[in-house]
Formats: sequence, C-alpha cells, structure tokens
Amino acid sequence: DVVQAFIVSGTLPDAANRDFIDAVAQVLSGLSKVVVTAEGLRRALFPSGSPATPSELKKRFGGYVDERAKGMDEAKVRIVIE
Repeated sequence: DVVQAFIVSGTLPDAANRDFIDAVAQVLSGLSKVVVTAEGLRRALFPSGSPATPSELKKRFGGYVDERAKGMDEAKVRIVIE
C-alpha cells in the first residue's frame, strides 16, 4: 500500500501520483483540526498568572483539551498550536 510505503520510508515519492494522493486523502478524511494558541493555552494553564503544582497543571490541561474538543470524536481530533 502506498501510504504504508511512505510511512516506512519517511520520504515522499518523487512524483505524487493519483493513487498516492487518493490514499493520503482517505487516511486524512474526517479529521478535525482544533487550533490552540500559545496565549490561550497559557491562560488555561495559569488563569491567575501564578505558579501551579504538577497536579493542578495536569488537571487544567486535561480540562482545556476536553473543552476544545467538546462534541468531537477524540480519535479524529488533531490539535495544532498556532
């Protein structure tokens, strides 16, 4: 399969033929891009601007991710920092 060959080799084919393009499109179909900004992440992790314990930070991060992906199939969500 052309996608598996790409994954194994780690390089794109010299000429991307229609089979490769169609296979990649099929793999990527249905994915949901969730954009996270550095500032939004900072506000979520440190809402009062003060330091946090590791436990607090983990809880806040989990809550932030859950909120950003709310109502979406988590298996298809891809988070991007912009």
